[in-house]
Amino acid sequence: MKILLLTAFLLAIVAPRCQGSNSENDKELSAGQADFARHDYDDAAKHFKKASKLEHESCSECFIWLLRAEIGLGKTDDALKSADMALKTAQSDRQRANAQLYRAAERGQGR
Repeated sequence: MKILLLTAFLLAIVAPRCQGSNSENDKELSAGQADFARHDYDDAAKHFKKASKLEHESCSECFIWLLRAEIGLGKTDDALKSADMALKTAQSDRQRANAQLYRAAERGQGR
């Protein structure tokens, strides 16, 4: 429950779009966010993975949204990997902070 509240709070401070953002990527992110809002985490994860591929696995925001969906699915190990990728691809302090926050929160829940 705490993770879902944390997720809802952090939705308000989502990092800016990826540097190489394009309309197809934006459509996938938007579709994933809509599925996420409906708690359809499986379909949301599919959209976020596709958006990440469109950005050549270099979109921190894609990975942050993906880890949120994976948290919703109870996939702790996958969420931690996505958090690591979000941190690795972060291009701003806000993106790094979001990735580190989720990684720390998920590690605390998983143990």
